[in-house]
Amino acid sequence: MSELPPGWELTTLGTIRVDRSRSIDPRRTPEEEFDLFSVPSLAAGVPEQVKGSEVGSTKKTLCAGTVVISKINPRLNRVWVIPESRGCQQIGSGEWIVFSPTPAVAPKFIGHFLSSGSVRDYLAANVSGVGGSLMRVRPATLDRYTLPLPPLPEQQRIVEAIEEQFSRLDAGVASLQRAKRNLARLRASVLSAAVEGRLVEQSPADEPAAAVIGANWANRRRAGTRGQRTRRAPHIFEGGPWSVPGGWCWVSLETVAAGQPNSLKAGPFGSSLKKEQYVSTGYKIYGQEQVIRGDPNHGDYYIDEPLFESLRSNQVQAGDLLVSLVGTIGKTLVLPATIEPGIINPRLVKITLDPELMSPHYLSLVLRSPGVRRSLGAEAHGQTMDVLNLTILKAAPIPCPPRPEQDRILAEVDRQFSILDSISATVEAGLARAQRLRQSILREAFAGRLVPQDPEDEPASALFARIQSERSKQ
Repeated sequence: MSELPPGWELTTLGTIRVDRSRSIDPRRTPEEEFDLFSVPSLAAGVPEQVKGSEVGSTKKTLCAGTVVISKINPRLNRVWVIPESRGCQQIGSGEWIVFSPTPAVAPKFIGHFLSSGSVRDYLAANVSGVGGSLMRVRPATLDRYTLPLPPLPEQQRIVEAIEEQFSRLDAGVASLQRAKRNLARLRASVLSAAVEGRLVEQSPADEPAAAVIGANWANRRRAGTRGQRTRRAPHIFEGGPWSVPGGWCWVSLETVAAGQPNSLKAGPFGSSLKKEQYVSTGYKIYGQEQVIRGDPNHGDYYIDEPLFESLRSNQVQAGDLLVSLVGTIGKTLVLPATIEPGIINPRLVKITLDPELMSPHYLSLVLRSPGVRRSLGAEAHGQTMDVLNLTILKAAPIPCPPRPEQDRILAEVDRQFSILDSISATVEAGLARAQRLRQSILREAFAGRLVPQDPEDEPASALFARIQSERSKQ
């Protein structure tokens, strides 16, 4: 640390940290109301108001001016300065490390210091425990961290300067977040226009989709294409969830699927594919991790040739559309020409389309569109998470434009999304810069460079002596 300004004192957080909270059991007064300060409610910026009967365990009392910092993963380092009471007793759980107020230290000064990147990095590097949610920071670990302590009046000036600059930053961030939400709405609007026939003009030269489908199926019947129930007519719906232009029609996935076995195929039963059967090389297993990331090359799960042969019906090929089924439902990935040979796992469906009838990229666009996602989501409610399946997908009506129009739609979506991507990158860069500026302000503040020093201020050494005196009286 660089040399501190005159009047500052280098100490530790443990020197100024006092915990005057006391334990109470709100359940003893079930009708009394409490302001519960918990890490989850920190996101909302206000405590949760609860009755004693709604609190499940012993809590700590927290008076106004107390500073608390979370000591448990995954919300390590979250800081809250407890405000004035709203008329209820204020309580918090044991997930906090408590800094009770002392007359010699400004609470918001400590709050901002604990929010600085250097403290966060220190705590992240010094967690202990088994892992995951059990990882935590011990209060003694935090107490060892060095604190540059300015005179009390300068602490207050620093807080005012930080909050003034943060206020301007927050206004900019709010504007960027609004832009981010607007971009998401614009993307959804582009997708809606694409699948409703409003994104590109229709061409009278395009043969209607229904006529092409009818001719295609007639050719299949004449050729006796395997894998198709050729005596049945293609499934063209009389209508769908919204109106589509002339030349379009509503179809089932089976109608536009390729005329080959397993064109629409869910992954194997879980009992057919177990993790203990995975090997380091062989035939790749494609799962939700590839689809959600949009990266077919991600992952290193493989099976050997005998198991692959027994599950060959789940084999993928270039141009297949993969659809996620569980939790993050409806995510899609079109497999490129360079994929590794492999199969899908039980959490995916693979769709092989007839390229004369529908592009996999167009179908991906349809399944990502707001109207279809709402429809699929309404059908995909599970007990603990949303679960989609092949039966739901087969029953869903799909808007089908003439094949040339599909290509025009895809080109226009790519053009508009490219513009939105560029704007989005600018917004994200602005948000990242705001975060860097926030940390830069804090660094300047705690190095003594944010506000001028006043020689009339009582030096922190005298302040420090008073803190020590208070500590000895406890």
